[in-house]
Amino acid sequence: MKITDRCISFWAFDSIGNIRAIACKRWSCKICQKHNAQMWAWRAELHVENDQYQFYMWTLTLGSNYSDVRKAYSDLKKLWDRLRKAVVRHYQKKYNWRHFTWTYLAFVEGQPKRNGMPHFHVLSAISAPERLKDFAVRCGFGFQADEHEINGKGAGAYVAKYASKGAGIIPKDFRRVRASQDWTKLPDFKRDTLFVKSKGEHLSDYLIRVHEGTGVSIDTLWDNWRLAHEID
Repeated sequence: MKITDRCISFWAFDSIGNIRAIACKRWSCKICQKHNAQMWAWRAELHVENDQYQFYMWTLTLGSNYSDVRKAYSDLKKLWDRLRKAVVRHYQKKYNWRHFTWTYLAFVEGQPKRNGMPHFHVLSAISAPERLKDFAVRCGFGFQADEHEINGKGAGAYVAKYASKGAGIIPKDFRRVRASQDWTKLPDFKRDTLFVKSKGEHLSDYLIRVHEGTGVSIDTLWDNWRLAHEID
């Protein structure tokens, strides 16, 4: 029997001796990427629904001068930093807000139809400083850009749809999602204690350690461990 609808990176026992499949949580994993995108979609919806301001969705592309995907991802970090600083400078000057903070959630989509060329999608608590197409070009992005108003459910739907798109093409060391420090966090979840087998730890020593921590018999722990690995 194979489990194909979930990621199993490794197995661990919980505080009452049940064995659990632990997911890798990597964006490169076809299963975990969907879960990661859903979690960010939840955060997007929570923040936009509970904020008093109108939110906007910006879509930023790279110009035709980009044909090398690796260079595009390398330059994207610099382009994003330039755009973020330009937004802050504009609103500091326009409203004389010395301590203006831009509230945003930005995520990258790898476009399969363009050989993985990245697009940037930004949930912004403010509209662009000028027509987005012009502002994008000034910051080094392409002229193909779009801005429209969005609500909480729409924000969540966009993130869920695009955050994991083309995930297999995006470099492993690339930061896929960026959020301002004031972006809403997910509620705290009560997490159970997990007993994880250490690298190089003999199975018998591991089961003894779990037994001492849970009070569950070693025979039961062994049966649970064996059954899980037979399924896996």
